[in-house]
Amino acid sequence: MTRFLHSPKYIGVFYVAVIFAFALLYFVCENFWCEPLSLIQSVYFSVVTITTLGYGDITPSSYIARLFTAVEAVIGVLSIGLFLNATAHRAIENKENKRKEAAKQHLIAVYREFREDLSQIVLQCEAGHYGIDLGKAERIADYMEFRKEYSASEFYSVMSGMQSNPQFIEDIFVICGVLSQQIDNTILAVQSENQESISTLTRFARWPHRVQRLDVFQNDPAKYVGEYVYQTLANYSKMTGPFKNERIEEAIIAL
Repeated sequence: MTRFLHSPKYIGVFYVAVIFAFALLYFVCENFWCEPLSLIQSVYFSVVTITTLGYGDITPSSYIARLFTAVEAVIGVLSIGLFLNATAHRAIENKENKRKEAAKQHLIAVYREFREDLSQIVLQCEAGHYGIDLGKAERIADYMEFRKEYSASEFYSVMSGMQSNPQFIEDIFVICGVLSQQIDNTILAVQSENQESISTLTRFARWPHRVQRLDVFQNDPAKYVGEYVYQTLANYSKMTGPFKNERIEEAIIAL
């Protein structure tokens, strides 16, 4: 019922159907008139009645006929009101959907930028300095390219670089914090009911806060940060293995 009331198309179809239904009634019930109406006259009278124009050139001759015309007029007025309300609701709904879609597309752009920044830090850890090939960083930001470049065992050299220079770990936490804030803002803005997507994004956003509270993290931060970086860039989970599609972007789109 709610879908009907919020759909200008359905209300418009109902309005036209009422016109022809009453026209048929006027055509069949010859005793409604001093002289029987033709089919065209019946449709004409039905249109004049439902739009409340009331020209008066055709008038019903019985009380029951007048009752039916009154009912049709009331239905016409109510239908027009519902149609205008549905049109306004649809316009507001479309505007809201565009706003939510813009918020999601912005988050996807921020997430892709995050992956590029994370890829740069990976190359910096491997090289031991900040002068790296930005083109390569952009390329391995794609998870398929990253998998070709690094296996889990080959990633230990990156983790060694993190261990040698804790500043790289601090850099990772900084960009994670920016993304985490953007994820929270988007979830709040979109107000999605997709609990699976919200859960995926929330777990991802909360990682920096959660891992820093672990006592074992202080003993070997490079291990935990390195595992997170590898799983993020490789689109991989220790529990389920490699994902076929980019899971974070999928979760964003599904919000």
